[in-house]
Amino acid sequence: MTADQRQKLMDRRSTLEQTRDSDAGAWQRRLDDAGKRLAEAQAAEANKAHISAQNQVRQDLIAKELSGLEKERIPMARTDQVRRIASRWYGSKPELETEAQA
Repeated sequence: MTADQRQKLMDRRSTLEQTRDSDAGAWQRRLDDAGKRLAEAQAAEANKAHISAQNQVRQDLIAKELSGLEKERIPMARTDQVRRIASRWYGSKPELETEAQA
């Protein structure tokens, strides 16, 4: 191999190394950006899960309260004379009669 050919190879190697180094920086910026987006997405998902859990707790409390109110309403409806008469008329239970039917 001649000195001229060796110099061309060394120049080409130097050029390729410079290109590689500049591309490495660009790829590192892309990786950093992707890491930030991933962290943001994970934080949003965690927040969504937290809100969902809070909503489930609230829904359970409301269901419990409704159940308690329904337990109070049924005995009252069964002793209400108007609802008892409406239940005979419509052929259903007194607690199932609507205001309009009563």
